[in-house]
Amino acid sequence: MDDDDLAASLSGLLTGLRPLRETLIQIAEFAVQAIPGAQGAGLTMLEDNRAQTVVASVEFVQAMSLSR
Repeated sequence: MDDDDLAASLSGLLTGLRPLRETLIQIAEFAVQAIPGAQGAGLTMLEDNRAQTVVASVEFVQAMSLSR
């Protein structure tokens, strides 16, 4: 997928009517496609000095966050 395809797909996410979690997972999956060599991606939020991975494009990303 080239840069134009990624940009078009991402802009489609912003206008779609999907649940937030599904949208965030899709963004993580796009990140994997956009970053050479990436095998997975996730979104981790920091609250009260605690990190929590809220979405992951593949299982090993979630597993890595739990092992910290």
